[in-house]
Amino acid sequence: MTPEDAAEVIRQQFSGEFLEFCKDCFHDRPQKLTAKRWDSTCSADAAHTWDPVLVHHLSEKSRKHVYSQVRPLQQNCKFTYCSHVQQGKPCWHEAGHCQSAQSEVEMAVWKAEHSGMSVRPHLLQMSRRDQTEHRKVTMYCKICLLVLSSPESFYKHCSSLEHAQLLSVDTTARWKGRQPPHNHRSELWLCDRPQTCEYGNKCPKAHSVEELQEWFMRAEEEKEIRHNIGVQGLMCYSERLLEEYKHSSNEVHVVSTRL
Repeated sequence: MTPEDAAEVIRQQFSGEFLEFCKDCFHDRPQKLTAKRWDSTCSADAAHTWDPVLVHHLSEKSRKHVYSQVRPLQQNCKFTYCSHVQQGKPCWHEAGHCQSAQSEVEMAVWKAEHSGMSVRPHLLQMSRRDQTEHRKVTMYCKICLLVLSSPESFYKHCSSLEHAQLLSVDTTARWKGRQPPHNHRSELWLCDRPQTCEYGNKCPKAHSVEELQEWFMRAEEEKEIRHNIGVQGLMCYSERLLEEYKHSSNEVHVVSTRL
């Protein structure tokens, strides 16, 4: 099988198209989708020197869009899927720290490259045959899978009820045990008498070492996820205000300057 044949197999296996976007813009916060200009710079106002990333784009009735980067194959790749993606959520690991595949497309490309097939140029060439429209600079919300035309529309969207609801769903992992009472690891404790505790499932303390360990893991994951959401500029207005209130030494000033 030739690399072109391998690329055709991937194209037939997955619908959508393969695109190149400016790496700096795609990794920016918030995320931007920026194509190439004629002069080897990106089409954003920043005009970054063109350094592209390969992205697979899948759209649903022209409203919902999934843009998945196909990252370079790493040495000693274990060919496993990201734990967040396995739960049907975006990857919320810190940028550059996730070494696992974040989509089935990425996994397919990695496996082809692992077998010695350079498929990326052919995937792009095959997709370009069907591309006719000129792509403008847009902003992307990976929580709601929406493309916004301007910073103003993006930040307005981040204040919407729809965004807040999906944000809540996407940051809640599927764990087996009880929900911990809070996410402050240093204040999570083991119940002194789990077998005879009168509070039962409402007890604010863990009823086993296994449950306490899961609570520790949940607290750490929630902390990491919420930090990365904030860094990526995807936190809704009310959540941003609450976080500022929690970490401010002058709560009155935080509230008064926003109202």
